[in-house]
Amino acid sequence: MVIDIPLPHWRPDAADIGNPGLKRANNCIPVAGNTPGTVTYLPLKSAALYSSTTLDSAPLGLLKGTDSLRNAFIYSGTKKNLYQFDPALLRWVSRSKTGGYNTTDQEHWNSIQYASSIIATNFSDNLQYVNMDTGNNFADLTSLVRGREITEHKGFVIIGNTHDEFDGAQPSRLRWSALNNPFDWTFSQASQADYQDLRNVGSITGLVSDSDVWVFCTNAIVQMHYIGTPWLFECSTRVDGRGCTISSSLITIDGKSYFYGGDGWYVFAGGNIAPIGDGKIDRFFKEDADSNFYHRMTVISDPKEPIVVWTYASKSATGGLPDSSLIYNYLTGEWSSSNARSPSLFQSVSTPWTIDQLNVYGSIDNVPASFDSSIWAGGINQVWGITDNGNVYTMTGPTMTATFETAEMQIAGSLENARTDRAMIQAVRPVYQSNGTATVTIGSKQVPNAGLDWANPVSTNPATGYAYLRNQARYHSIRMTIEGDWDKVSSLQVDAISTGGR
Repeated sequence: MVIDIPLPHWRPDAADIGNPGLKRANNCIPVAGNTPGTVTYLPLKSAALYSSTTLDSAPLGLLKGTDSLRNAFIYSGTKKNLYQFDPALLRWVSRSKTGGYNTTDQEHWNSIQYASSIIATNFSDNLQYVNMDTGNNFADLTSLVRGREITEHKGFVIIGNTHDEFDGAQPSRLRWSALNNPFDWTFSQASQADYQDLRNVGSITGLVSDSDVWVFCTNAIVQMHYIGTPWLFECSTRVDGRGCTISSSLITIDGKSYFYGGDGWYVFAGGNIAPIGDGKIDRFFKEDADSNFYHRMTVISDPKEPIVVWTYASKSATGGLPDSSLIYNYLTGEWSSSNARSPSLFQSVSTPWTIDQLNVYGSIDNVPASFDSSIWAGGINQVWGITDNGNVYTMTGPTMTATFETAEMQIAGSLENARTDRAMIQAVRPVYQSNGTATVTIGSKQVPNAGLDWANPVSTNPATGYAYLRNQARYHSIRMTIEGDWDKVSSLQVDAISTGGR
């Protein structure tokens, strides 16, 4: 008898037996399935080398903006320097101020665009700015105050988690510049430059600006509302006792902010917070991720698919180099995982190319994407991977090999006229589209608390699509691996028969 098994959601936190989902869904993108409760998995592209270039150390942030003519500029910050990516030379060029920088361990470069300038902060040094219309090096914006988090709101530059020479470190302080003058940070009722200390919220870990400013803290989320003089901003705690504990996990898409909150993953929108990983992947992440290297986490939203990708260092990572990713579909609420395509993934934009510039690749075989790809046009949102030595990658490489693993199932329960709780799987057909090739491996056991015995992988027959095997047990788990140019994996077809008991 052939049993159709539509692929469900990925649920690594559930028990292996009776799991309503998959134990594994790696190197794939989850999207809505053909019927409610099912998931179709799309291919995930690997990284392709875009530029062989160098940074002096690992990238700690990507800064991007446009000048007054809408030309795109891309910068990267490291411990000691700020660099601009030169699209003509395909390399990083230093744009540091004289003397460079002294970014301390576990800090990052965060930035905003203000008019035609980029304003950047690493907390360790003075706020920096560069005017993209003039193309000069970065310079000090002010020496009065430093901050970890930064945003722009209604003409104010606002920083959070501050340090100044009078009060020292103030992790729960908000401070803002004069109205319409980011160079002026002297307190003044006339200019409206001022500060406010938040109470009982922990440290500020992120600032998100829309009609108000949302202040993400380790133990709270605060609404910052502009009310004008003399009080300027009114701050109200909207979420108490829970906040964002990994600053680099925070990302906002279409008015919704996604982040890690210490005990799991959450979404915040309209003043309300909701869990997105509870009972799904929260325990998996907590057990898999190395908390000593949370500061190496990066997050991006894919410009082509409705997904967020968090890249982090697992406990198996070498020296804390990020090696794993979580993928979240924010439209369906489904998850998957992947091997890290690059140690750091950043939101970037394309810079315009000319035909002459393609000579840098030597041969057409080395060009990382087709000529109609958006990476050759200017100002198009895309994802960059950057290695710790500065090489730049785009996500336009070959399709990654995907792996799916089912729950531990009692196949006999789905067979007609089954006399016992044992079954023999005779063949498995993965259902997918396009030109990939699949192999199937069966794990089996006789009692619930035993470990699985895994047989050897079997390739599918090109004429029938089945992988032929014979495996008799009470509990079976099916592992499917698909490589090559595959597309839209949706189900498994399992040919099984009932067998006698013992």
